Amino acid sequence: MLKKEKYCAVIADMVSSTKISIQERTELQLILEEAMHKFNTKYKDSIEAKIDFSSGDQLQALFNSAQNAYIFACDFRETLFPVEFRIGLGIGDWSINFPGKNTNMQDGSSYHNARKAFEYAHKFSKNMIIHSDREMDAYVNVLIAQEYAIFNTQSPGQKEVFAKYKEVYPIYPTIKKEWDVTSICIGKGTQRAIAEKLGTSRQNINKHVRAGSIYSQRDLQGTIILFLSNIL
Repeated sequence: MLKKEKYCAVIADMVSSTKISIQERTELQLILEEAMHKFNTKYKDSIEAKIDFSSGDQLQALFNSAQNAYIFACDFRETLFPVEFRIGLGIGDWSINFPGKNTNMQDGSSYHNARKAFEYAHKFSKNMIIHSDREMDAYVNVLIAQEYAIFNTQSPGQKEVFAKYKEVYPIYPTIKKEWDVTSICIGKGTQRAIAEKLGTSRQNINKHVRAGSIYSQRDLQGTIILFLSNIL
């Protein structure tokens, strides 16, 4: 039995999946499978049990930390947009461990807490909920809801700029135990680099950053990651 208690399981399911046609479901299944393989490669150093389908359109995975699970969940949400998912993250142990087997054969309080989080997200129509059975959950979930409120109001162009911002200047590697907000939000030459990647002007990127509240969004994601890294 593994004694570590800070694994994080993820459960994600598409919103209103029963309302789409068989053809749309087939096409979405192919997109999900492609995304699943991409994410298993991208996050291979932080995944304990690979991302896999558990039933229908529902995905499960197990990560070695809550912050890595959260980073994946945001990446998953942004990659699959405009398809909307409910996502539950559960922090806990990994008591039933079958090395090399898929996530459906694993179990522990991390999975039980992820299921609770997913059920809360479904009940209260939230995009993402995290559950560790600690009082601090409420504070993290307020921050998660605030970050999603920004994401949900952004235009496709603003979402694209935000995605490129994370690619050019990732949040997680820059975070220290004590950090300056400006170091998370502003990387020297970042807007110019994004403009070059998107074939536009720095001024246009700056307009998207301001209108899409991208600095505030990065600040919230950085705060959530720091919180998960040092408190939960």
